[in-house]
Amino acid sequence: MSKQQRSEDTRPLTLDEANAEIDRLRAQLVAAEKGGAEREPIAVVGMGCRYPGGVRTPDDFWELLSSGRDILRDIPEDRWDVDAHYDPEVTAPQPAMNRLL
Repeated sequence: MSKQQRSEDTRPLTLDEANAEIDRLRAQLVAAEKGGAEREPIAVVGMGCRYPGGVRTPDDFWELLSSGRDILRDIPEDRWDVDAHYDPEVTAPQPAMNRLL
């Protein structure tokens, strides 16, 4: 099912239609792989990290993710005035939904 066909029909796919789409995409992938589609290498030329809990490098970030640590904390007062942007009432028209980083 093409994107154009899908955009004209906004109803959810039936299970049969979803399976047919999966089959079509798998066949497309096999054809691309058999056709010798070139795969260009990807080069990461730079990356920066700055998260709470002292995470400053990609290795620190990976360690944080793999450890499952919780690093959420209140936004430091010296960063910005959280009270000017936060309202505990969820229906209030405020941009901040929580007080955590």
